[in-house]
Amino acid sequence: MHRISNNLILNAAYHRQMAEKPAPSSCCQKNQPKSGIPATHLKTLSNYAIQKNLIYGIRPISPFATSLIEAGYPTKPLNIKGKTADWGPQAGFICVDQNFRKLVGQSEQVQKYNALISKNIQNGEAISVPLTITRDRINELIELDCLELSRSRGDGMILIARSPTGQEYQFDAIYQSNSNNHYRIEIAGKPIYVLSEPKIHEPFVPDYDLLLVAPHISDYGTLDTMIPSERNDTKLGTANHRLLKLADDIHRALDRDEQHKLIHHGTDVNNESSELADNFPVTLFLPKAIEKYAKITVLDSAEALAEFTQTAKNEGYHVPLNERWQEIPNIRRASYEESRQRIELYWRKLSL
Repeated sequence: MHRISNNLILNAAYHRQMAEKPAPSSCCQKNQPKSGIPATHLKTLSNYAIQKNLIYGIRPISPFATSLIEAGYPTKPLNIKGKTADWGPQAGFICVDQNFRKLVGQSEQVQKYNALISKNIQNGEAISVPLTITRDRINELIELDCLELSRSRGDGMILIARSPTGQEYQFDAIYQSNSNNHYRIEIAGKPIYVLSEPKIHEPFVPDYDLLLVAPHISDYGTLDTMIPSERNDTKLGTANHRLLKLADDIHRALDRDEQHKLIHHGTDVNNESSELADNFPVTLFLPKAIEKYAKITVLDSAEALAEFTQTAKNEGYHVPLNERWQEIPNIRRASYEESRQRIELYWRKLSL
């Protein structure tokens, strides 16, 4: 049903997995690649940084969406406001009823996001379809401790999952004989509906959110100027032509068409509502190893990002930061600071 991405540049998958650690905020506590980026994408993403001599970062992706992204599902554009579920058989998808994501039990937030989803559907930006998943996906979620197989029922299964509140839910997985080994997911006799791309009727999964794009100062120029007409665009956000080219090039390299884009909008450094803590762990792609930082580096904290930023600036890269990030001080290249100190010393001598 879904395409497997065919890498046009590479003949072999990148077999280096990122470091693993548990996901403490989720009810599904299983070690996964830290970044959530499919291993088969890493080489292409790394090669782009090398070819263009720039640094860019991808914000954390739910590990429960990793295999869905790799399988070629369409990813969520900026104007789709529902959030991805991180528990149960719906993990990795956007439920029309946001009770089935981590908001369970938070009635005001559920109502807010349910209203936004209704608006997306009314505007034709998405459609709702019953959630169907394969037996392989069910097995994967069982392996990730998101599900338990209670027992078989005819051609189907009864599945048990715990929400983030600890409450136990029972789901029915009903075999669909005409849909290539898929099972429709129901609860209390009613289907679980998920948001889907309206043209191809495939469910949305998380996209690649960029933290930053940092060109070398020798390349910095008109490509990096913000596009005024697209500032706060509801589909693109605040962006520049370098970011648009990066997205187009990566989509082409990973064989992602218009309905299967991975990157939809501007970076978080230009997000006026950014919360720095939400960016970790961030996966950075570098054009070369810089001091202790490998060409693919994962950072876990604001302190680590500040230290990296100083190192990258000293190496000559223009690393933008969000002015909302109070946790990160104003960072300048070492050469800038040395020049400033020499000038100050010169003027002090003149004043003696």
